[in-house]
Amino acid sequence: MKHQQFDVETPAIHEQEDHHVGITNGSHDSPILHFQNRNESINSQSTRDSINENLAKQQLIVENRRVYWAIKMIVIGLMMSAVWLGKNYATPSIEVPKLSDPIHDATSYLNNLVNKHKEIAMFFQISASIIMDFSFFALCFYWVIKINSVRAIFAMACFYIFRGLNQALIIFPFPEGYYWEYPNFPSYVTPYGKTSDFFYSGHVGFLNIVALEWYKQKNYFMFYLTCAFNVYVAFVMVVFRIHYVVDITTGLVVSHYIFMLVCKYNDKIDYLFQKVFHCTERCFSSNSKNDKSCDEELQINHH
Repeated sequence: MKHQQFDVETPAIHEQEDHHVGITNGSHDSPILHFQNRNESINSQSTRDSINENLAKQQLIVENRRVYWAIKMIVIGLMMSAVWLGKNYATPSIEVPKLSDPIHDATSYLNNLVNKHKEIAMFFQISASIIMDFSFFALCFYWVIKINSVRAIFAMACFYIFRGLNQALIIFPFPEGYYWEYPNFPSYVTPYGKTSDFFYSGHVGFLNIVALEWYKQKNYFMFYLTCAFNVYVAFVMVVFRIHYVVDITTGLVVSHYIFMLVCKYNDKIDYLFQKVFHCTERCFSSNSKNDKSCDEELQINHH
């Protein structure tokens, strides 16, 4: 009986042990499964967020394109309207017996003043001439001791050559009230007397190139000072009828454009001048038997 009881109770014990082991294993597996489920949930959420973000970006791109094309259509519409209005309503057909300048008309009182009072005229003439001479010599001195580029000199040469060509092609009449007599004070740069070199202004263009060179040299004090000088000289030129206003504005634009072009090709221009001056020195050297010829020196191979 005892042996049979032992045999009967043994399966019960094994069932309890198996049940205990199953509970234990289940208790160890549940945190791992929970962690895996959590990771899957996080990954799916980040995927949804990424998709939503991409959709938002695409929608923003579409909206920006619509705004871009709308702005372009508005701009082209305004331009077409301006062209049509300008063609029909902004084309003058006024006949004048002589060259007309509204700024000359507006400054007629000052022009009469300098024509009647020679002392006042001399003050403006001498002060403008001193400004021109000072600007010229200041840049020359600074160029000798500091500047290693022919940029300013080359720009001035191009500016005055182009100015001479324009003056050979067109001659403006002398405006009423023209006055620029010798003020009993010499000037190295400024000519006196009755001259018809109106188009375009060499005074204003020269000072503009000087100012731009000061700016390239990062000498901002001289840059702003020369700009102020230029405003004053332009005022004197108009009051004394030395230039029409179109001469002033064209001189500014042409000088600025020429200086920009020279700056664009500055390295090549400087290289050319360096080769030319180097050749000149070698050609005039007394010991030049083994030197290259000037023609060979001038064959520039710019790397």
